Amino acid sequence: MDKRLTRLPVVGDFMLTDTEGRFTETGLTVDGIRATLAVDDSAVRAQSEAIAQGDVLLKVENLKVYYPIKRECLVALPTM
Repeated sequence: MDKRLTRLPVVGDFMLTDTEGRFTETGLTVDGIRATLAVDDSAVRAQSEAIAQGDVLLKVENLKVYYPIKRECLVALPTM
Protein backbone atom coordinates (compact mmCIF):
# COMPACT_ATOMS: atom_id res chain seq x y z
CA MET A 1 0.00 0.00 0.00
CA ASP A 2 2.82 2.39 -0.82
CA LYS A 3 1.11 3.94 -3.86
CA ARG A 4 -1.63 6.55 -3.88
CA LEU A 5 -4.78 5.60 -5.71
CA THR A 6 -7.27 7.77 -7.58
CA ARG A 7 -10.01 5.99 -5.63
CA LEU A 8 -10.41 2.90 -3.50
CA PRO A 9 -11.22 -0.39 -5.23
CA VAL A 10 -14.84 -1.49 -4.90
CA VAL A 11 -16.75 -4.70 -5.65
CA GLY A 12 -17.68 -3.34 -9.07
CA ASP A 13 -14.02 -3.45 -10.06
CA PHE A 14 -13.97 -7.22 -9.61
CA MET A 15 -17.50 -8.13 -10.76
CA LEU A 16 -19.59 -7.41 -13.85
CA THR A 17 -23.37 -7.53 -14.19
CA ASP A 18 -24.90 -8.90 -17.38
CA THR A 19 -28.24 -7.82 -18.90
CA GLU A 20 -30.12 -10.38 -16.81
CA GLY A 21 -28.63 -9.12 -13.54
CA ARG A 22 -26.23 -12.01 -13.00
CA PHE A 23 -22.78 -11.33 -11.60
CA THR A 24 -19.62 -12.60 -13.23
CA GLU A 25 -15.98 -12.13 -12.25
CA THR A 26 -13.78 -9.77 -14.25
CA GLY A 27 -10.74 -11.96 -13.64
CA LEU A 28 -8.73 -9.01 -12.36
CA THR A 29 -6.58 -9.35 -9.27
CA VAL A 30 -6.10 -6.85 -6.47
CA ASP A 31 -2.66 -6.00 -7.83
CA GLY A 32 -4.12 -5.48 -11.30
CA ILE A 33 -6.80 -3.12 -10.00
CA ARG A 34 -4.24 -1.22 -7.92
CA ALA A 35 -2.03 -0.81 -10.97
CA THR A 36 -4.89 0.75 -12.96
CA LEU A 37 -5.86 3.08 -10.10
CA ALA A 38 -2.31 4.14 -9.13
CA VAL A 39 -1.39 7.81 -9.34
CA ASP A 40 2.04 8.85 -10.61
CA ASP A 41 4.27 10.49 -7.98
CA SER A 42 4.94 13.49 -10.23
CA ALA A 43 1.18 14.10 -10.53
CA VAL A 44 0.85 14.05 -6.74
CA ARG A 45 3.72 16.54 -6.37
CA ALA A 46 2.26 18.82 -9.03
CA GLN A 47 -1.15 18.79 -7.36
CA SER A 48 0.38 19.50 -3.94
CA GLU A 49 2.35 22.45 -5.30
CA ALA A 50 -0.73 23.85 -7.05
CA ILE A 51 -2.69 23.67 -3.82
CA ALA A 52 0.14 25.28 -1.83
CA GLN A 53 0.37 28.21 -4.26
CA GLY A 54 -3.38 28.71 -4.63
CA ASP A 55 -5.90 30.67 -2.62
CA VAL A 56 -6.90 29.76 0.89
CA LEU A 57 -9.45 26.94 0.81
CA LEU A 58 -10.85 27.43 4.29
CA LYS A 59 -10.22 30.12 6.86
CA VAL A 60 -11.78 30.03 10.31
CA GLU A 61 -11.66 32.96 12.70
CA ASN A 62 -12.89 33.23 16.28
CA LEU A 63 -13.94 29.62 16.49
CA LYS A 64 -15.44 28.74 19.85
CA VAL A 65 -15.79 25.12 20.81
CA TYR A 66 -17.83 24.07 23.80
CA TYR A 67 -19.45 20.90 24.97
CA PRO A 68 -22.82 21.35 26.63
CA ILE A 69 -23.35 19.35 29.79
CA LYS A 70 -26.40 18.79 31.88
CA ARG A 71 -26.88 21.31 34.65
CA GLU A 72 -27.60 18.54 37.15
CA CYS A 73 -23.95 17.53 37.01
CA LEU A 74 -22.89 20.86 38.50
CA VAL A 75 -25.33 20.87 41.42
CA ALA A 76 -23.73 20.16 44.80
CA LEU A 77 -24.98 17.05 46.55
CA PRO A 78 -26.46 17.51 50.01
CA THR A 79 -24.18 16.47 52.84
CA MET A 80 -25.38 14.13 55.53
